[in-house]
Amino acid sequence: TRLTMINPAYMTRLLSELAQEMDGATFRITSLRPIRPGNEADPWEKKSLQEFENGRPELLEVVAAEGGGTRLLRYMAPLKVTPACLSCHIKQGYREGDVRGGISVTLPFSPVEAALAGAKKQSVINHAGIFLLGALFGLVLLELLRRRWLNLGETIGQLEAAKTDLAASNQALTQAKDAAEAAILAKSRFLANMSHELRTP
Repeated sequence: TRLTMINPAYMTRLLSELAQEMDGATFRITSLRPIRPGNEADPWEKKSLQEFENGRPELLEVVAAEGGGTRLLRYMAPLKVTPACLSCHIKQGYREGDVRGGISVTLPFSPVEAALAGAKKQSVINHAGIFLLGALFGLVLLELLRRRWLNLGETIGQLEAAKTDLAASNQALTQAKDAAEAAILAKSRFLANMSHELRTP
């Protein structure tokens, strides 16, 4: 700038024209109080510049193009007044450190979307793979639990059968005990009668 005496805003305009021809990107210096009318801020840039004055460091948004249709990726960063800027901007009432404007960059969003589409597809594949592995692991666990429940059911059935057999055995033992006690009682009576008969002919 010192050697060519070219205004930084003019240099930015030249670079912007080259960038627009190459890849459709536009960037420019703009301000709420521009020296050159062509640098006047559009509505999105005005909103961004007001936010910079409130302390916001930068702004990045995806917005619809004017008239609808394609979407644009818009970025803006503030330009603060430095001692070198004061030679041109002191007349406007700026002081060092003030936000005198911003540099605005606009790109078509379609290449970004195309790049994101590949990443999105890969992400979907990764998540689907993880979901399928999780589902397979869950099915294996459920099958193991089902088999354990079946084995537990069989064991409970065997215990119930053993309990029934034990109850039947207990009942048979009780009946045998009662019969043995009745036999002992009958024998005792028989012996008592016989001894009585033997003693008293």
